[in-house]
Amino acid sequence: YTALVGCSLGSGEVLIQNVGNEGNVTSTGVNAGGIIGCCMGSTCHFTLENCYTTGRIEGLQESAAISGWVGSNAVVNNCWTTSEVIGIQSYDLYFARRGSATFTNCYCLTSLGGTQVTAFTEEQMINGELTYMLNEEKTDPETIVWFQTIGQDSHPVFDKSHNVVCKNEDGTFYNVESGIVDAVEMLAEETDKPAFVNVYDLQGRLVRSNVSRKASLQDLPRGLYVVGRKKVLVK
Repeated sequence: YTALVGCSLGSGEVLIQNVGNEGNVTSTGVNAGGIIGCCMGSTCHFTLENCYTTGRIEGLQESAAISGWVGSNAVVNNCWTTSEVIGIQSYDLYFARRGSATFTNCYCLTSLGGTQVTAFTEEQMINGELTYMLNEEKTDPETIVWFQTIGQDSHPVFDKSHNVVCKNEDGTFYNVESGIVDAVEMLAEETDKPAFVNVYDLQGRLVRSNVSRKASLQDLPRGLYVVGRKKVLVK
């Protein structure tokens, strides 16, 4: 068994959280997987949250992108893969071989043929949509895990210095900076910023269009807004 976790022996609860494997995995045996090789006897209860694989996974047989056998009691949430897998049992077991384990909000690249979880296209990965879906449409940098600077990052990342992905009303995606600034701080910024801006709520709905920076936040209810590429708090 070859992966970040080769195999488990015995019982217990194991949490694997916020882990990515971009390396190739090669096994001369069975149950190759990008995160977990094999949960022996399904006696260990794995929980995987916010994990991904992108490297090539190759085994003799019964291989899968995330786990060659994740067990019958595993819970897998908010995980994704673009891994090519050699030695799969079937396309409906491409993401992870399992018994009665549950998958929630998990994704694989359409071109790889996996039918076990929701498929996404390369365009959805590049334009920020996959990141937005993995965050379950949340955009608060204090509660989300996945970030992506559109045009710079080719896929979701864990790095909070990268940008938050938000959704426009027309279904397109855009970035805001991961930090939150106070309204007074935003208005005190240097004048090299655009003189006129749009203001959006966190659902991407246009609140004010092409208004001066000084007037952009006047008389708005308390809350978070997106002005330019910043999240601004109106107290």
